[in-house]
Amino acid sequence: MNLIQNINNKNDKNKDDKDKQNIFYYINKLPFFIVNEIKKYISEEKLIFVNHEKYTNLHYLIRHQIPSIKFENYIRTIVYRDFDFVFQQIVQENYLKWFEIKEYTYKNTTYKNYVYFIKGFCIENNSEKCRIFLNSFLEKLGLCKNQHKKNIIKHIRWKH
Repeated sequence: MNLIQNINNKNDKNKDDKDKQNIFYYINKLPFFIVNEIKKYISEEKLIFVNHEKYTNLHYLIRHQIPSIKFENYIRTIVYRDFDFVFQQIVQENYLKWFEIKEYTYKNTTYKNYVYFIKGFCIENNSEKCRIFLNSFLEKLGLCKNQHKKNIIKHIRWKH
């Protein structure tokens, strides 16, 4: 047995051990009717991440789990990682609030509103899926016309 095969076998064994430590490994081996019975005893907050349908229907519960102080960090993390499905839910829930946030400042840069900040953040972090969704969403709202003229970014630098 050569060295590469030996390493691959160890990696496969470690992966199998990790899978067996995960409870979902065992749940996936159960019959369907038993899984449905188990789901009755699991709270909705825990079932949010099971599939897209559950996430879409129960997404409002996530907002209550995240402290309001950390919600902006949560949004930036979603954009940074380019999680477009989650980003779509967030935009649809919050876009009206985002337009009300005027003069948003992030890293010594002031944006006209929070939406322009999110667009810039998508570009800065190469989050193409989120940027494309945001642009199409704004276009559906009729807000894309002459948008480049309204984009005001001020760089603030301290002088000593």
